[in-house]
Amino acid sequence: DIVLARTGSVGKSYLYRPEDGGLVFAGYLIKASIDSKKYNPYFIWGQLRTPNFWAWVATTAKGTVQLGINSKEYASFSFPVAPRKEQDAIAEILSDFDDHIADLTALITKKKALRDAAIHEFMTAKRRLPGFSGAWVAVSLGDIADVKDGTHGSFERMKVGRLLLSAKNISRNRLEVTHNESLITQADYEKITSNGYPRAGDVLFSCVGTIGRCCILERNDVAFQRSVAFIRPHEVNNKFLMYLLLSYNVQKDIAKLVKTSVQSGIYLKDIKQIPLLIAPTLDEQKAIAE
Repeated sequence: DIVLARTGSVGKSYLYRPEDGGLVFAGYLIKASIDSKKYNPYFIWGQLRTPNFWAWVATTAKGTVQLGINSKEYASFSFPVAPRKEQDAIAEILSDFDDHIADLTALITKKKALRDAAIHEFMTAKRRLPGFSGAWVAVSLGDIADVKDGTHGSFERMKVGRLLLSAKNISRNRLEVTHNESLITQADYEKITSNGYPRAGDVLFSCVGTIGRCCILERNDVAFQRSVAFIRPHEVNNKFLMYLLLSYNVQKDIAKLVKTSVQSGIYLKDIKQIPLLIAPTLDEQKAIAE
């Protein structure tokens, strides 16, 4: 069987496998029972992940409050079907790809857990690198860095122009820029960045929505909305500071400072008050960051 999302993440699907155990499906899902004597279920599921299918979803999904596709509409989706022998061959290839991706995902999850454990040990001084000693120093973020945020203004969006990014573009340790970002005029870009922020090397910090995601800015050609704060350290290694802000203990402290109304946010004055424990020398900071 294949289940498809009726609403919400409309178009997403899942192929049931016996090894997944006994399952039931909720009312916002639609079940398609495949005649496995005639059709390879994996081949059919592959048809529900093609650009052709997603283009059909984009034109078929309807709704005001929430987009949706009902069972009759899903049943109307048409696609070419290969002879059974060819279906089986294609399904085997796709299955091999999915298995490999699953193995890589599991490995990445394991590596992330090891990384997070290392961040916690190093950033709490529970573990010191050889050759370094001396007490770590307790500070507030505002003591060791300048903190600004992006523009609070509204600007006309253009088809061609400079990038205007937001907190949604900040992932953990990475700035993600897609082909569908907001663009503004050169004049508006120069107006927004006339205060000297941001610049390459700044730590970007999401301060609206999902709070506390960080990365290092590595370019000088983008502007940001107010949902992003720029942290420019004085005498502290920027990568060390980024990992420190991402550490478990500091993230807990950040969560305590978040204000929640219509949307979660943290004020600049509160960002400056984030308590930190930093390594006493730039050499140790750099060694930990590397």
